[in-house]
Amino acid sequence: HTTPFHYLLKHHQCLLTDEKTLFILKEELPIEVHENNRYLFISSQTTLHEAKILFTKHRRTAALFISEDGSPQTKLLAMLTPVDIL
Repeated sequence: HTTPFHYLLKHHQCLLTDEKTLFILKEELPIEVHENNRYLFISSQTTLHEAKILFTKHRRTAALFISEDGSPQTKLLAMLTPVDIL
């Protein structure tokens, strides 16, 4: 039951603002809860073909997080799941 919705309930504010990064979810999404999942960060310049290859190559990848430079420290622009592109 550790989801972004718990963040909303706890902090009474929307997650989606221009200033937010994924780091704010650190407490709500501890890595131990998702040990069997893999999450990768990709740059906004990554093509859909390259993203599809990543999902195929890394079968346990649950999502690709897209930031301008592919770094988890920069603002999240979007998220892709396998269902989105496969």
